[in-house]
Amino acid sequence: MAEQRNKHLLSERERLILLNNIYIAHPQSQEILKKMQRAHRSKDISPEPKSMSIIGPTGSGKSTVIKKYMEQHPPSIKAKSSQLTIFNAVIPSDSTPRKFIRSLLTALLAQISNCKPQDVPVNLVNDQDSDTTKLRFYKYLQDSGVELIILDEFQHLISNKTDSSNKVLLELAKTIKVMIIETGIPIIMVGTGRASIVFDVDPEVSRRFHASVEMRPFMISDDDNFKTFRKFLAEVDKLMPFETLSKLADKELAIRLYAASNGFIDDIMRIIHAAGEEAIEEQASCISLEYLAEAFENAPGKNQTAEGNPFRTPINKVMSWRCIQDAYKGIVTSSDTQGPQKVRRKSTQLLKDIF
Repeated sequence: MAEQRNKHLLSERERLILLNNIYIAHPQSQEILKKMQRAHRSKDISPEPKSMSIIGPTGSGKSTVIKKYMEQHPPSIKAKSSQLTIFNAVIPSDSTPRKFIRSLLTALLAQISNCKPQDVPVNLVNDQDSDTTKLRFYKYLQDSGVELIILDEFQHLISNKTDSSNKVLLELAKTIKVMIIETGIPIIMVGTGRASIVFDVDPEVSRRFHASVEMRPFMISDDDNFKTFRKFLAEVDKLMPFETLSKLADKELAIRLYAASNGFIDDIMRIIHAAGEEAIEEQASCISLEYLAEAFENAPGKNQTAEGNPFRTPINKVMSWRCIQDAYKGIVTSSDTQGPQKVRRKSTQLLKDIF
C-alpha cells in the first residue's frame, strides 16, 4: 500500500510511463487466454492442430489480449536471428492467395532476422512460381521453431471488390486450410465480425477452427454488468500515479465514461491516458472532470456516439442520450457495424432503476 500511495512522488517521466502501461484484464481475457493455450498445445498432443478465431469490433481489446499472450511466449534471440515460438502477422487488405503468402513470408523473415519488413531481400519473397514461395514459407516456419501462428485483421481476406470476390475468398480459405495441414501448426485468426464470412465459404476450413470467441465491449444493461464496468474503472483508478483517487467508478462518472466510449476498452483507456497525462504535467492530485472533457474533445473514440461532450453535459441529459438509452436495452454500436446491434443480456434490473 505504501508503494501505491507514493507513486505520485515519482518523477514526471516515471509517472507518465506508469500511466501509459496500466493493464487491467478485459473480463473475457482469462477465457480467451485459456483457449489460446489449448490451441497452442494442440500441435503436440492432438493428431490435428486445433485452430481458433477471436472476433470482435475494433477497440474491444483483441490486440491487448494477443499482446499479453505473446509476452508469455517471447522469441529466443540468437546473434542475428530469432527462434520464434509465435509468428504474428497482419493480413494485408484486398489479399489474393499470392499476395497473402508473400506478405506472411516477408513478415516471418523480418521477425527471424530482427529487421524491418522493407529490409527483407526481394528475391526471397518475389518468386514467379507461387508454389515455390509457399514451400519456402513452410520451411522457414519449421526451421524457426514456430508453434503457433496468429493472423490479425483477417477481415482483410474479404475483398471490397464485387467482381470475382467469392472466387478469391474461396482460394484464400483453401490456402489457410492447406497451411494448417502442411505445417501442422495451429492458427489463431483475429478480426472483426465481418471476418466470420471466411468460415462460411469452405466447411473444411470451418471444421479446423475448433473454438471461436467473440470479444464484446463492456455492457451496462443490468446491475451485474454495471458492477463489472465500475470494478474495471476502480482497478484502473488504483493503479494511476496520483495522490488521490479520481473516483472513476462513481456512478455518474462511470455513465459519462460509458457515453464517451460505448464501453469499448480502447476508447476508455485513450481518454484516461490523455486526461492523466495532462493532470500529471500540471501536477494535479487526480484526474478531474475538466481533464476528461478536454481529452474527449481532443481525441474522441471511434466507437462513441455521444450527442455532446459527456464530461461537460449535465448528467440527467447524458442519461437521456440515445447511446445510454440503447445501452439499457443491451444495444451497442461500433465503427465496424452499419448500425446498432443487440447483445444478449440477462433479464435483471435495468441500470436506470439503480439511479
